Amino acid sequence: HAAGPQSREAVFFHGFGANTESWEKILPWAPYRLDCAATAFDLPGFGLTQRPSRFRDYELRNTSLLANALVDSFPDVTSNTKKVMVGHSLGAISAIFAAHKQPERVAGLVLVAPSIGARLLTLGGQTRFTKRLRAYGAETRVRAVRVVGFLLRPFLQFLLRRWCANSRFWENGLQRAFHNKSKVTDNTIFRYRRPMLVRGWTHGFYQFAQSRFAPWRYQDAFWHALDSNVPRPRTELIMAIELMRELAEKHQIPIKIIHGVNDSVTPLENSEEIALRLPNVQVVAFEECGHIPHEEFPHKFLDELEKFKTDLK
Repeated sequence: HAAGPQSREAVFFHGFGANTESWEKILPWAPYRLDCAATAFDLPGFGLTQRPSRFRDYELRNTSLLANALVDSFPDVTSNTKKVMVGHSLGAISAIFAAHKQPERVAGLVLVAPSIGARLLTLGGQTRFTKRLRAYGAETRVRAVRVVGFLLRPFLQFLLRRWCANSRFWENGLQRAFHNKSKVTDNTIFRYRRPMLVRGWTHGFYQFAQSRFAPWRYQDAFWHALDSNVPRPRTELIMAIELMRELAEKHQIPIKIIHGVNDSVTPLENSEEIALRLPNVQVVAFEECGHIPHEEFPHKFLDELEKFKTDLK
């Protein structure tokens, strides 16, 4: 947490495989650029946050509740405190969910290389047969993942320990995410790898993976699909894009997307397509930059946050 004026609070959500330390080049300076206090926290399953026993607690829409509760617990934060949600990659989904929970208190939304498919904006309606078929497939997948996960859990956790505790694993992953490979230093690798050395991290990571492949809301999805009065379960990606549309169109919340031109994880074209289809969305592209703009170009990133200050509600 970085102290600053309490009229606004910036909340930073890290991406998949990262932790609060991925914001270490941004967080100390964000209060001066945005005229607000700034907070970053580890999503469940990553960093040093406690590992809950229920894997539904690892779903991104539930982590948004954790983020809002955490910030609202600060003594200087009141019901009038505006929030600026900043989410990177998968964390962008949590940022959108958190913003939608309190739209009247959101001053702006910054998405950094968001892992949200623009094609979801064009999904049309479905016939009743297709709805049931997709729901049946979803429930079958959920139950299969749970059974396989239960049977293979010791083996899968053993593989996680072998792979993720190895510095070479993180070096390869970060070099894919960075455009300038020389910026992947030993310190960078250690910042991403360190939380994976604490006791119980395999449990949290495993639970998070299960929450992605077998979300709890798909329980009994097929039988729900038989009842036209029960909404069809949706993936968090579909929910996020629908909520993002509502935030932009209904609540008129300004949205800024910062994306690297050379991002090999989530293409820049995806963010540009989102900006074409939604109002109040602007895209800023960083040249010679990969999937983590705030790591490769922290000063330029801070400049964009400062420019965004004039657009905030």
